[in-house]
Amino acid sequence: MVSHNNGIVYTKKWVVDLILDVLGVKNAESLIGKVIVDPSCGDGSFILRIIDLIASAGCYNSPYDYRRLHAYDIDQQAVEHTRRGISDLLIRETTMSRESADETAMRIAQQTDYITAVAQKQIPQADIVIGNPPYIRATDIPRGTRSEYMNQTMTMSYGTDIYIGFIEQGLKNLRDRGTLAYVCADRWLQNKYGTDLRTFVNTGYDLIHIIRMHGVDAFKDEVDAYPAITVIRNQKLHPTVTYVKCQKGFTENDSRQLVNSDTARGSNWTRTILAKPRRPQDNIILTDSRTSRDIIRVADAYPTIEEAGVNIGIGIATGRDSVFVTDRPDIVESDRLVPLFYMRDWRRGRKDKQRWLINPWADDGRLIDLDKYPKAKQYFDSHYNEIANRHVARKNKNSWYRTIDKIHPGLINRPKLLIPDLAMECDPIYEDGHKYPHHSCYWLTSDKWDLKSLGGILISDMTSKTIESLGVKMRGGTLRFQAQYLRMLHIPYIQNVTEEQKSKLATAFDNNDRMLANEITNQIYGMEDR
Repeated sequence: MVSHNNGIVYTKKWVVDLILDVLGVKNAESLIGKVIVDPSCGDGSFILRIIDLIASAGCYNSPYDYRRLHAYDIDQQAVEHTRRGISDLLIRETTMSRESADETAMRIAQQTDYITAVAQKQIPQADIVIGNPPYIRATDIPRGTRSEYMNQTMTMSYGTDIYIGFIEQGLKNLRDRGTLAYVCADRWLQNKYGTDLRTFVNTGYDLIHIIRMHGVDAFKDEVDAYPAITVIRNQKLHPTVTYVKCQKGFTENDSRQLVNSDTARGSNWTRTILAKPRRPQDNIILTDSRTSRDIIRVADAYPTIEEAGVNIGIGIATGRDSVFVTDRPDIVESDRLVPLFYMRDWRRGRKDKQRWLINPWADDGRLIDLDKYPKAKQYFDSHYNEIANRHVARKNKNSWYRTIDKIHPGLINRPKLLIPDLAMECDPIYEDGHKYPHHSCYWLTSDKWDLKSLGGILISDMTSKTIESLGVKMRGGTLRFQAQYLRMLHIPYIQNVTEEQKSKLATAFDNNDRMLANEITNQIYGMEDR
Protein backbone atom coordinates (compact mmCIF):
# COMPACT_ATOMS: atom_id res chain seq x y z
CA MET A 1 0.00 0.00 0.00
CA VAL A 2 1.35 3.39 -0.93
CA SER A 3 0.24 6.75 0.42
CA HIS A 4 1.64 10.24 0.46
CA ASN A 5 2.27 10.01 4.20
CA ASN A 6 5.53 8.09 4.53
CA GLY A 7 3.89 4.74 3.92
CA ILE A 8 1.18 5.28 6.54
CA VAL A 9 -2.29 4.08 5.55
CA TYR A 10 -5.06 4.20 8.13
CA THR A 11 -7.49 1.32 8.47
CA LYS A 12 -11.27 1.62 8.53
CA LYS A 13 -13.04 0.54 11.72
CA TRP A 14 -14.96 -2.32 10.09
CA VAL A 15 -11.69 -3.85 8.84
CA VAL A 16 -10.28 -3.66 12.37
CA ASP A 17 -13.42 -5.41 13.62
CA LEU A 18 -13.07 -8.09 10.93
CA ILE A 19 -9.51 -8.82 12.03
CA LEU A 20 -10.57 -9.04 15.68
CA ASP A 21 -13.39 -11.40 14.69
CA VAL A 22 -10.99 -13.62 12.75
CA LEU A 23 -8.78 -13.70 15.86
CA GLY A 24 -11.77 -14.84 17.91
CA VAL A 25 -11.95 -11.61 19.92
CA LYS A 26 -15.70 -11.49 20.42
CA ASN A 27 -15.83 -9.57 23.68
CA ALA A 28 -13.70 -7.96 26.39
CA GLU A 29 -13.46 -11.19 28.37
CA SER A 30 -11.62 -12.86 25.50
CA LEU A 31 -8.82 -10.30 25.98
CA ILE A 32 -8.35 -10.73 29.72
CA GLY A 33 -4.80 -11.76 30.54
CA LYS A 34 -3.51 -11.20 27.01
CA VAL A 35 -0.57 -8.96 26.12
CA ILE A 36 -1.37 -7.04 22.92
CA VAL A 37 1.12 -5.16 20.74
CA ASP A 38 0.41 -2.82 17.83
CA PRO A 39 3.81 -2.23 16.19
CA SER A 40 2.78 0.73 14.02
CA CYS A 41 -0.20 2.42 15.63
CA GLY A 42 -0.62 5.35 13.21
CA ASP A 43 -3.90 7.03 14.14
CA GLY A 44 -4.63 4.36 16.77
CA SER A 45 -7.28 2.46 14.79
CA PHE A 46 -6.45 -0.90 16.34
CA ILE A 47 -5.47 -0.02 19.89
CA LEU A 48 -8.42 2.37 20.30
CA ARG A 49 -10.88 -0.29 19.13
CA ILE A 50 -9.42 -2.77 21.59
CA ILE A 51 -9.59 -0.27 24.45
CA ASP A 52 -13.15 0.63 23.46
CA LEU A 53 -14.09 -3.05 23.57
CA ILE A 54 -12.64 -3.38 27.06
CA ALA A 55 -13.79 -0.07 28.47
CA SER A 56 -17.35 -0.17 27.14
CA ALA A 57 -17.78 -3.55 28.81
CA GLY A 58 -16.96 -1.99 32.15
CA CYS A 59 -13.64 -3.80 32.45
CA TYR A 60 -11.68 -0.93 33.95
CA ASN A 61 -12.31 -2.42 37.39
CA SER A 62 -12.18 -5.98 36.05
CA PRO A 63 -9.14 -8.29 35.90
CA TYR A 64 -7.92 -6.70 32.66
CA ASP A 65 -4.72 -4.72 33.17
CA TYR A 66 -4.14 -1.86 30.73
CA ARG A 67 -0.41 -2.32 31.26
CA ARG A 68 -0.74 -5.31 28.92
CA LEU A 69 -1.51 -2.99 25.99
CA HIS A 70 1.38 -1.62 23.93
CA ALA A 71 1.25 0.62 20.85
CA TYR A 72 4.37 1.80 19.05
CA ASP A 73 5.20 4.07 16.17
CA ILE A 74 8.38 5.62 14.87
CA ASP A 75 6.48 8.86 14.23
CA GLN A 76 6.14 10.93 17.41
CA GLN A 77 3.15 12.82 15.98
CA ALA A 78 1.32 9.53 15.47
CA VAL A 79 2.15 8.55 19.05
CA GLU A 80 0.81 11.85 20.40
CA HIS A 81 -2.36 11.47 18.32
CA THR A 82 -2.90 7.95 19.64
CA ARG A 83 -2.28 9.06 23.20
CA ARG A 84 -4.92 11.78 22.94
CA GLY A 85 -7.38 9.28 21.52
CA ILE A 86 -6.70 6.79 24.30
CA SER A 87 -7.03 9.40 27.04
CA ASP A 88 -10.30 10.81 25.66
CA LEU A 89 -11.73 7.32 25.25
CA LEU A 90 -10.86 6.25 28.81
CA ILE A 91 -12.40 9.41 30.27
CA ARG A 92 -15.54 8.93 28.21
CA GLU A 93 -16.02 5.21 28.85
CA THR A 94 -14.60 4.70 32.36
CA THR A 95 -14.38 6.41 35.73
CA MET A 96 -10.76 7.45 35.11
CA SER A 97 -9.70 10.98 35.88
CA ARG A 98 -7.91 13.00 33.22
CA GLU A 99 -4.63 12.54 35.08
CA SER A 100 -5.01 8.76 35.24
CA ALA A 101 -6.18 8.56 31.64
CA ASP A 102 -3.21 10.62 30.43
CA GLU A 103 -0.82 8.50 32.45
CA THR A 104 -2.32 5.29 31.02
CA ALA A 105 -2.14 6.65 27.49
CA MET A 106 1.50 7.65 27.97
CA ARG A 107 2.32 4.15 29.15
CA ILE A 108 0.45 2.41 26.29
CA ALA A 109 1.68 4.48 23.32
CA GLN A 110 5.44 4.81 22.88
CA GLN A 111 7.70 6.23 20.20
CA THR A 112 10.12 3.58 18.93
CA ASP A 113 11.44 1.83 15.84
CA TYR A 114 9.69 -1.52 16.21
CA ILE A 115 12.03 -3.54 13.96
CA THR A 116 15.07 -2.39 15.92
CA ALA A 117 13.35 -2.60 19.32
CA VAL A 118 12.36 -6.24 18.81
CA ALA A 119 15.90 -7.09 17.78
CA GLN A 120 17.14 -5.48 20.98
CA LYS A 121 14.47 -7.29 23.04
CA GLN A 122 12.88 -4.05 24.18
CA ILE A 123 9.30 -5.15 23.35
CA PRO A 124 7.35 -7.44 25.72
CA GLN A 125 6.42 -10.88 24.40
CA ALA A 126 2.83 -10.75 23.16
CA ASP A 127 -0.20 -12.98 22.85
CA ILE A 128 -1.46 -10.84 19.96
CA VAL A 129 0.52 -8.67 17.53
CA ILE A 130 -1.98 -6.75 15.46
CA GLY A 131 -2.00 -3.81 13.10
CA ASN A 132 -1.29 -2.28 9.73
CA PRO A 133 2.48 -2.04 9.12
CA PRO A 134 3.71 0.86 7.01
CA TYR A 135 4.25 0.19 3.33
CA ILE A 136 7.54 1.76 2.31
CA ARG A 137 9.15 0.43 -0.83
CA ALA A 138 12.71 -0.87 -0.66
CA THR A 139 13.99 2.01 -2.76
CA ASP A 140 12.45 4.55 -0.36
CA ILE A 141 14.06 3.17 2.80
CA PRO A 142 17.17 5.24 3.66
CA ARG A 143 20.30 3.27 2.86
CA GLY A 144 21.68 3.32 6.41
CA THR A 145 18.34 2.27 7.89
CA ARG A 146 17.95 -0.51 5.37
CA SER A 147 21.42 -1.88 6.17
CA GLU A 148 20.60 -1.80 9.87
CA TYR A 149 17.34 -3.67 9.31
CA MET A 150 19.13 -6.26 7.21
CA ASN A 151 21.53 -6.87 10.10
CA GLN A 152 18.64 -7.22 12.54
CA THR A 153 16.44 -9.55 10.52
CA MET A 154 16.72 -12.75 8.51
CA THR A 155 14.28 -11.86 5.76
CA MET A 156 15.04 -8.30 4.70
CA SER A 157 17.33 -7.57 1.76
CA TYR A 158 18.07 -4.66 -0.54
CA GLY A 159 14.95 -5.53 -2.53
CA THR A 160 12.38 -6.04 0.23
CA ASP A 161 9.76 -3.52 1.29
CA ILE A 162 9.59 -2.59 4.94
CA TYR A 163 6.50 -4.62 5.86
CA ILE A 164 8.60 -7.79 5.45
CA GLY A 165 10.61 -6.79 8.52
CA PHE A 166 7.42 -6.03 10.44
CA ILE A 167 6.11 -9.53 9.77
CA GLU A 168 9.33 -11.23 10.85
CA GLN A 169 9.77 -9.11 13.97
CA GLY A 170 6.09 -9.43 14.82
CA LEU A 171 6.41 -13.22 14.76
CA LYS A 172 9.53 -13.10 16.92
CA ASN A 173 7.53 -10.92 19.32
CA LEU A 174 4.97 -13.70 19.93
CA ARG A 175 4.66 -15.97 22.92
CA ASP A 176 4.03 -19.67 22.37
CA ARG A 177 0.65 -20.00 20.57
CA GLY A 178 0.51 -16.23 20.19
CA THR A 179 -1.01 -14.84 16.99
CA LEU A 180 -0.01 -12.16 14.52
CA ALA A 181 -2.76 -10.47 12.48
CA TYR A 182 -1.83 -7.78 9.94
CA VAL A 183 -3.58 -6.07 7.09
CA CYS A 184 -0.73 -5.44 4.69
CA ALA A 185 0.55 -6.21 1.21
CA ASP A 186 0.36 -9.88 0.25
CA ARG A 187 3.17 -9.79 -2.34
CA TRP A 188 5.50 -11.82 -0.14
CA LEU A 189 3.31 -14.89 -0.56
CA GLN A 190 4.03 -15.09 -4.27
CA ASN A 191 7.08 -13.13 -5.35
CA LYS A 192 10.82 -13.65 -5.32
CA TYR A 193 11.65 -11.19 -2.54
CA GLY A 194 9.27 -13.06 -0.23
CA THR A 195 11.23 -16.32 -0.49
CA ASP A 196 13.12 -15.86 2.77
CA LEU A 197 10.01 -14.78 4.66
CA ARG A 198 7.99 -17.74 3.35
CA THR A 199 10.77 -20.03 4.48
CA PHE A 200 10.90 -18.33 7.87
CA VAL A 201 7.13 -18.57 8.36
CA ASN A 202 6.70 -22.12 7.07
CA THR A 203 9.51 -23.60 9.15
CA GLY A 204 8.55 -22.13 12.52
CA TYR A 205 4.99 -20.79 12.41
CA ASP A 206 1.53 -21.64 11.13
CA LEU A 207 -0.08 -19.51 8.43
CA ILE A 208 -3.78 -20.01 9.16
CA HIS A 209 -5.78 -17.29 7.37
CA ILE A 210 -5.34 -15.23 4.20
CA ILE A 211 -8.17 -12.84 3.35
CA ARG A 212 -7.21 -11.19 0.07
CA MET A 213 -8.77 -7.73 -0.29
CA HIS A 214 -7.46 -6.40 -3.59
CA GLY A 215 -9.48 -3.39 -4.67
CA VAL A 216 -11.58 -3.37 -1.49
CA ASP A 217 -12.31 0.04 0.07
CA ALA A 218 -10.61 -0.87 3.34
CA PHE A 219 -8.62 2.27 4.14
CA LYS A 220 -9.40 5.85 5.08
CA ASP A 221 -7.40 7.22 2.14
CA GLU A 222 -7.39 6.06 -1.45
CA VAL A 223 -4.27 3.96 -1.95
CA ASP A 224 -2.60 1.80 -4.57
CA ALA A 225 -2.99 -1.37 -2.56
CA TYR A 226 -2.76 -5.15 -2.87
CA PRO A 227 -3.65 -5.93 0.74
CA ALA A 228 -4.66 -9.03 2.60
CA ILE A 229 -5.51 -9.84 6.19
CA THR A 230 -2.84 -12.35 7.14
CA VAL A 231 -3.04 -14.37 10.35
CA ILE A 232 -0.05 -16.42 11.53
CA ARG A 233 0.22 -18.33 14.80
CA ASN A 234 3.26 -19.39 16.80
CA GLN A 235 2.41 -23.07 16.85
CA LYS A 236 3.09 -26.32 15.04
CA LEU A 237 2.54 -26.13 11.31
CA HIS A 238 -0.79 -27.41 9.98
CA PRO A 239 -1.03 -28.70 6.37
CA THR A 240 -3.78 -26.32 5.26
CA VAL A 241 -4.59 -22.62 5.18
CA THR A 242 -7.98 -20.90 4.91
CA TYR A 243 -8.05 -18.62 1.89
CA VAL A 244 -10.77 -16.02 1.37
CA LYS A 245 -10.90 -14.07 -1.88
CA CYS A 246 -12.88 -10.84 -1.56
CA GLN A 247 -14.40 -9.19 -4.60
CA LYS A 248 -13.97 -5.47 -5.22
CA GLY A 249 -17.46 -4.76 -3.83
CA PHE A 250 -16.67 -6.39 -0.46
CA THR A 251 -18.07 -4.17 2.33
CA GLU A 252 -18.74 -4.13 6.05
CA ASN A 253 -21.93 -6.15 5.51
CA ASP A 254 -19.95 -8.80 3.65
CA SER A 255 -17.41 -8.94 6.48
CA ARG A 256 -20.18 -9.74 8.96
CA GLN A 257 -21.54 -12.40 6.61
CA LEU A 258 -18.06 -13.90 6.32
CA VAL A 259 -17.41 -14.25 10.06
CA ASN A 260 -20.94 -15.39 10.90
CA SER A 261 -21.10 -18.08 8.24
CA ASP A 262 -19.25 -21.32 7.62
CA THR A 263 -20.29 -21.51 3.98
CA ALA A 264 -17.85 -21.52 1.08
CA ARG A 265 -19.32 -18.54 -0.73
CA GLY A 266 -20.93 -15.20 -0.04
CA SER A 267 -22.20 -12.42 -2.27
CA ASN A 268 -18.73 -10.84 -2.55
CA TRP A 269 -16.34 -13.52 -1.31
CA THR A 270 -15.31 -17.16 -1.60
CA ARG A 271 -13.65 -19.31 1.06
CA THR A 272 -11.39 -22.26 0.32
CA ILE A 273 -9.26 -24.63 2.38
CA LEU A 274 -5.94 -25.01 0.57
CA ALA A 275 -2.93 -27.27 0.97
CA LYS A 276 0.30 -25.52 1.88
CA PRO A 277 3.36 -25.94 -0.34
CA ARG A 278 5.54 -28.93 0.35
CA ARG A 279 8.70 -26.83 0.35
CA PRO A 280 8.66 -23.89 2.76
CA GLN A 281 10.15 -21.46 0.23
CA ASP A 282 7.59 -22.16 -2.50
CA ASN A 283 4.89 -19.71 -3.54
CA ILE A 284 1.51 -20.17 -1.89
CA ILE A 285 -1.13 -21.43 -4.35
CA LEU A 286 -4.08 -19.05 -3.99
CA THR A 287 -7.09 -20.25 -5.96
CA ASP A 288 -10.08 -22.55 -5.63
CA SER A 289 -9.47 -26.05 -4.27
CA ARG A 290 -10.02 -27.83 -7.60
CA THR A 291 -7.53 -25.68 -9.49
CA SER A 292 -5.08 -26.05 -6.61
CA ARG A 293 -5.32 -29.83 -6.85
CA ASP A 294 -4.82 -29.68 -10.62
CA ILE A 295 -1.70 -27.53 -10.27
CA ILE A 296 -0.22 -29.84 -7.64
CA ARG A 297 -1.10 -32.91 -9.70
CA VAL A 298 0.58 -31.54 -12.84
CA ALA A 299 3.65 -30.45 -10.85
CA ASP A 300 3.97 -33.95 -9.37
CA ALA A 301 3.64 -35.70 -12.73
CA TYR A 302 5.66 -33.50 -15.10
CA PRO A 303 9.03 -31.72 -15.22
CA THR A 304 9.35 -27.97 -15.02
CA ILE A 305 9.29 -26.17 -18.35
CA GLU A 306 13.06 -25.68 -18.16
CA GLU A 307 13.67 -29.34 -17.29
CA ALA A 308 11.62 -30.20 -20.39
CA GLY A 309 14.12 -28.30 -22.55
CA VAL A 310 12.79 -24.74 -22.76
CA ASN A 311 15.04 -21.72 -22.19
CA ILE A 312 13.55 -18.58 -20.63
CA GLY A 313 14.90 -15.03 -20.57
CA ILE A 314 13.91 -11.39 -20.72
CA GLY A 315 14.47 -8.91 -23.52
CA ILE A 316 17.17 -6.29 -23.33
CA ALA A 317 16.93 -3.38 -20.89
CA THR A 318 18.84 -0.30 -21.97
CA GLY A 319 18.30 2.14 -19.12
CA ARG A 320 17.45 4.85 -21.65
CA ASP A 321 15.29 3.68 -24.54
CA SER A 322 15.03 7.21 -25.89
CA VAL A 323 18.73 6.97 -26.79
CA PHE A 324 19.32 3.28 -27.47
CA VAL A 325 16.14 2.58 -29.46
CA THR A 326 15.67 4.31 -32.81
CA ASP A 327 13.51 4.17 -35.91
CA ARG A 328 16.25 5.78 -38.05
CA PRO A 329 18.33 3.22 -39.95
CA ASP A 330 21.10 5.70 -40.82
CA ILE A 331 21.80 7.18 -37.40
CA VAL A 332 24.89 5.01 -36.69
CA GLU A 333 26.92 2.40 -38.56
CA SER A 334 24.66 -0.32 -39.98
CA ASP A 335 26.39 -3.14 -38.11
CA ARG A 336 25.56 -1.36 -34.84
CA LEU A 337 21.82 -1.65 -35.52
CA VAL A 338 19.95 -4.71 -34.26
CA PRO A 339 16.32 -5.14 -35.43
CA LEU A 340 14.17 -4.91 -32.32
CA PHE A 341 10.88 -6.58 -31.44
CA TYR A 342 8.97 -3.88 -29.57
CA MET A 343 5.96 -5.37 -27.79
CA ARG A 344 4.14 -2.05 -27.52
CA ASP A 345 4.11 -1.69 -31.31
CA TRP A 346 2.79 -5.23 -31.72
CA ARG A 347 -0.05 -4.77 -29.24
CA ARG A 348 -1.05 -1.45 -30.78
CA GLY A 349 -1.42 -3.01 -34.21
CA ARG A 350 1.82 -1.56 -35.62
CA LYS A 351 3.40 -4.91 -36.49
CA ASP A 352 5.30 -3.47 -39.46
CA LYS A 353 6.86 -0.64 -37.47
CA GLN A 354 10.66 -0.89 -37.68
CA ARG A 355 12.85 -0.13 -34.70
CA TRP A 356 16.49 -0.87 -34.02
CA LEU A 357 18.62 -1.26 -30.94
CA ILE A 358 21.82 0.77 -31.13
CA ASN A 359 24.16 -1.99 -30.01
CA PRO A 360 27.30 -0.98 -28.05
CA TRP A 361 28.43 -4.61 -27.64
CA ALA A 362 30.92 -6.52 -29.75
CA ASP A 363 30.40 -10.22 -30.52
CA ASP A 364 32.89 -11.19 -27.79
CA GLY A 365 30.72 -9.56 -25.11
CA ARG A 366 32.93 -6.51 -24.64
CA LEU A 367 31.99 -2.93 -25.41
CA ILE A 368 32.95 -1.68 -28.86
CA ASP A 369 35.83 0.76 -29.30
CA LEU A 370 34.00 3.97 -30.14
CA ASP A 371 37.03 5.29 -32.04
CA LYS A 372 36.35 2.58 -34.65
CA TYR A 373 32.74 3.70 -35.04
CA PRO A 374 32.74 7.47 -35.65
CA LYS A 375 28.97 7.74 -36.24
CA ALA A 376 28.20 5.78 -33.09
CA LYS A 377 30.77 7.82 -31.15
CA GLN A 378 29.26 11.09 -32.33
CA TYR A 379 25.77 9.83 -31.49
CA PHE A 380 26.63 8.62 -27.98
CA ASP A 381 28.69 11.76 -27.26
CA SER A 382 25.69 13.91 -28.20
CA HIS A 383 23.62 12.05 -25.59
CA TYR A 384 26.34 11.82 -22.95
CA ASN A 385 24.41 13.55 -20.16
CA GLU A 386 21.38 11.33 -20.70
CA ILE A 387 23.19 8.01 -20.47
CA ALA A 388 26.25 8.71 -18.32
CA ASN A 389 24.07 9.56 -15.31
CA ARG A 390 22.39 6.16 -15.25
CA HIS A 391 23.24 3.96 -12.25
CA VAL A 392 24.78 1.28 -14.47
CA ALA A 393 27.03 3.91 -16.10
CA ARG A 394 28.14 5.56 -12.85
CA LYS A 395 29.38 2.20 -11.55
CA ASN A 396 32.12 2.22 -14.22
CA LYS A 397 32.82 5.47 -16.00
CA ASN A 398 34.67 3.72 -18.81
CA SER A 399 31.48 1.86 -19.77
CA TRP A 400 29.19 4.87 -19.70
CA TYR A 401 27.65 3.99 -23.08
CA ARG A 402 26.66 0.41 -22.21
CA THR A 403 23.11 -0.88 -22.01
CA ILE A 404 21.98 -2.41 -18.71
CA ASP A 405 21.88 -5.90 -20.25
CA LYS A 406 24.26 -7.44 -22.71
CA ILE A 407 23.16 -8.90 -26.02
CA HIS A 408 22.75 -12.70 -25.99
CA PRO A 409 24.82 -13.88 -28.96
CA GLY A 410 22.72 -15.77 -31.49
CA LEU A 411 19.35 -15.04 -29.87
CA ILE A 412 18.24 -12.76 -32.68
CA ASN A 413 18.60 -15.61 -35.23
CA ARG A 414 16.67 -18.17 -33.21
CA PRO A 415 12.92 -18.74 -33.52
CA LYS A 416 11.32 -17.82 -30.22
CA LEU A 417 8.07 -17.27 -28.40
CA LEU A 418 7.69 -13.79 -26.96
CA ILE A 419 5.34 -13.23 -24.03
CA PRO A 420 4.26 -9.79 -22.81
CA ASP A 421 5.00 -9.11 -19.17
CA LEU A 422 1.47 -7.90 -18.40
CA ALA A 423 -1.66 -9.54 -19.81
CA MET A 424 -5.01 -10.95 -18.75
CA GLU A 425 -4.05 -14.36 -20.17
CA CYS A 426 -0.97 -15.96 -21.67
CA ASP A 427 -0.57 -14.52 -25.17
CA PRO A 428 2.67 -15.77 -26.76
CA ILE A 429 3.86 -14.46 -30.13
CA TYR A 430 5.96 -16.48 -32.56
CA GLU A 431 9.06 -14.63 -33.83
CA ASP A 432 10.82 -16.54 -36.58
CA GLY A 433 14.39 -15.37 -35.89
CA HIS A 434 14.77 -11.88 -37.27
CA LYS A 435 14.41 -9.57 -34.28
CA TYR A 436 15.86 -9.16 -30.80
CA PRO A 437 13.31 -8.83 -27.94
CA HIS A 438 12.91 -5.60 -26.00
CA HIS A 439 12.70 -5.82 -22.20
CA SER A 440 8.90 -5.45 -22.24
CA CYS A 441 8.62 -9.16 -22.99
CA TYR A 442 10.05 -12.54 -22.04
CA TRP A 443 11.45 -14.98 -24.58
CA LEU A 444 11.33 -18.78 -24.82
CA THR A 445 13.56 -20.89 -27.07
CA SER A 446 14.04 -24.64 -27.29
CA ASP A 447 16.14 -27.23 -29.11
CA LYS A 448 13.64 -29.95 -28.17
CA TRP A 449 10.13 -28.53 -28.30
CA ASP A 450 8.48 -27.32 -31.48
CA LEU A 451 7.70 -23.76 -30.43
CA LYS A 452 4.25 -23.64 -31.97
CA SER A 453 3.25 -26.84 -30.17
CA LEU A 454 4.60 -25.30 -26.97
CA GLY A 455 2.58 -22.17 -27.77
CA GLY A 456 -0.55 -24.34 -27.88
CA ILE A 457 0.06 -25.43 -24.30
CA LEU A 458 0.83 -21.86 -23.23
CA ILE A 459 -2.49 -20.46 -24.51
CA SER A 460 -4.45 -23.11 -22.60
CA ASP A 461 -6.40 -22.27 -19.46
CA MET A 462 -4.07 -24.44 -17.41
CA THR A 463 -1.16 -22.06 -18.05
CA SER A 464 -3.08 -18.90 -17.16
CA LYS A 465 -4.62 -20.54 -14.09
CA THR A 466 -1.19 -21.62 -12.88
CA ILE A 467 0.27 -18.14 -13.33
CA GLU A 468 -2.81 -16.57 -11.71
CA SER A 469 -2.66 -18.94 -8.73
CA LEU A 470 1.08 -18.76 -8.09
CA GLY A 471 1.94 -15.21 -9.15
CA VAL A 472 1.13 -11.68 -8.09
CA LYS A 473 -1.61 -9.77 -9.89
CA MET A 474 -1.74 -6.14 -10.85
CA ARG A 475 -4.61 -3.66 -10.86
CA GLY A 476 -7.74 -5.05 -12.47
CA GLY A 477 -6.52 -8.65 -12.17
CA THR A 478 -3.79 -8.31 -14.82
CA LEU A 479 -1.32 -11.19 -14.59
CA ARG A 480 2.48 -10.98 -14.53
CA PHE A 481 4.20 -13.37 -16.94
CA GLN A 482 7.66 -12.86 -15.50
CA ALA A 483 10.40 -15.45 -15.81
CA GLN A 484 10.06 -16.33 -12.11
CA TYR A 485 6.47 -17.45 -12.76
CA LEU A 486 6.99 -18.99 -16.20
CA ARG A 487 9.61 -21.24 -14.60
CA MET A 488 6.89 -22.65 -12.32
CA LEU A 489 5.03 -24.14 -15.29
CA HIS A 490 5.21 -27.90 -15.74
CA ILE A 491 4.96 -29.56 -19.15
CA PRO A 492 5.71 -33.07 -20.45
CA TYR A 493 8.90 -34.10 -22.19
CA ILE A 494 8.35 -33.70 -25.92
CA GLN A 495 8.81 -37.45 -26.54
CA ASN A 496 5.76 -38.12 -24.38
CA VAL A 497 3.49 -36.06 -26.64
CA THR A 498 2.08 -37.81 -29.71
CA GLU A 499 2.55 -36.41 -33.22
CA GLU A 500 -1.18 -35.85 -33.46
CA GLN A 501 -1.21 -33.90 -30.20
CA LYS A 502 1.76 -31.78 -31.32
CA SER A 503 0.06 -31.03 -34.62
CA LYS A 504 -3.21 -30.02 -32.97
CA LEU A 505 -1.41 -27.85 -30.42
CA ALA A 506 0.43 -26.05 -33.22
CA THR A 507 -2.86 -25.55 -35.08
CA ALA A 508 -4.47 -24.19 -31.93
CA PHE A 509 -1.58 -21.75 -31.51
CA ASP A 510 -1.62 -20.59 -35.15
CA ASN A 511 -5.37 -19.96 -34.99
CA ASN A 512 -5.44 -18.72 -31.38
CA ASP A 513 -7.98 -21.50 -30.80
CA ARG A 514 -8.00 -21.69 -27.03
CA MET A 515 -10.77 -24.26 -26.94
CA LEU A 516 -8.68 -26.69 -29.00
CA ALA A 517 -5.62 -25.83 -26.88
CA ASN A 518 -7.61 -26.66 -23.73
CA GLU A 519 -8.87 -29.93 -25.22
CA ILE A 520 -5.42 -31.21 -26.16
CA THR A 521 -3.65 -29.88 -23.06
CA ASN A 522 -6.23 -31.45 -20.76
CA GLN A 523 -5.87 -34.69 -22.73
CA ILE A 524 -2.09 -34.63 -22.22
CA TYR A 525 -2.50 -33.93 -18.50
CA GLY A 526 -5.19 -36.59 -18.09
CA MET A 527 -7.87 -34.04 -17.20
CA GLU A 528 -10.35 -34.55 -20.04
CA ASP A 529 -13.26 -33.94 -17.64
CA ARG A 530 -12.19 -30.28 -17.45
